Amino acid sequence: MKNKNVIKYSVPVVCILVGLFFAVYSLSNYEIYHPTKGPMAGFMPLAVGVLLILVAVIDLLQAGRYQDVIMKKENWIFVLCVIVTIACHYLVGILPAGFLFCFLWMKFRSKCSWKEIIVTLAVLALIVFGIFVFWLKIPFTYGLLTPFLK
Repeated sequence: MKNKNVIKYSVPVVCILVGLFFAVYSLSNYEIYHPTKGPMAGFMPLAVGVLLILVAVIDLLQAGRYQDVIMKKENWIFVLCVIVTIACHYLVGILPAGFLFCFLWMKFRSKCSWKEIIVTLAVLALIVFGIFVFWLKIPFTYGLLTPFLK
């Protein structure tokens, strides 16, 4: 019984720590805002970090009201897929790994049609490239295999 209560409080605490890391890292390593260019590469990690901290604090305050946590095995599929995606981004880069994750999840887990997959990936690519690559100019990492794929 005590173990289940630990999970209720540990997830928000870990989220607060991750949010603090992103906020502090972006403040110390990236430029946040330029008067003429607008938001720079550190803006988005700072915004995500601050929002993660706020949501995690709210979650931490409400954790006592939650029912006991039931850990089902099928819920760990997503966690495993994210870990594989993170490992895969070292090979092909973060953007191809993310798009591959989205494609595989939609095809095999959600059982979406090809039309839904293509439309979703096209919209996702427009958003990611338009906002993060062209507007905010975020320096995404490239994988070890990227030079061989060109």
